[in-house]
Amino acid sequence: NLPAYPSAKASGFVGMLMPGETPYSWTSNSYVRPDKKDIIIYELLMRDFTDAKTWQTLKDTLNYIKGLGFNAIQVMPFNEFDSRTTWGYDPVYFLAPDKSYGTRNALKAMIDMAHSLGIAVIQDIAFNHATGASPLAAMWWNSSLNQPAANNPYFYQTAQHPFNVFNDFNHNSEATKAHVARFIRHW
Repeated sequence: NLPAYPSAKASGFVGMLMPGETPYSWTSNSYVRPDKKDIIIYELLMRDFTDAKTWQTLKDTLNYIKGLGFNAIQVMPFNEFDSRTTWGYDPVYFLAPDKSYGTRNALKAMIDMAHSLGIAVIQDIAFNHATGASPLAAMWWNSSLNQPAANNPYFYQTAQHPFNVFNDFNHNSEATKAHVARFIRHW
């Protein structure tokens, strides 16, 4: 039930704030994480895990995963990313769940169900880079060189190693350190 994309007013990603939205009511309030020594992880990519590619479908298969003997699922990056054909390692928005899998509350309901079954949910993430569509890159961008600008507080102007893709985070920067800490607190 999302509003139509405002194509006459925007050409990139847009966001939507929903003030007054009813908060999700968590039901699995007594969840205890498995001990790190005993964790058995099932890694999955939402796009390929089921035909439906939704949080609801993953929620519906949690009993199956538990029956296989797993006590954790590691979901490949599910924060908003650029392409629908990648594994999610092309991050754009770090604090928003990718909308193609369902709503925030559908994600929370899946996590809630997992916790009720004693299953931990681990989010994979790429913290070494972000695409140019990320506001962290786009707000300080050198369009003539098609790279982060010299005053970008998050990224190096050019990658610091030959294997980099997209834009290379400067992890010596206080802004990047604060961004990573905020991400961890948020999720």
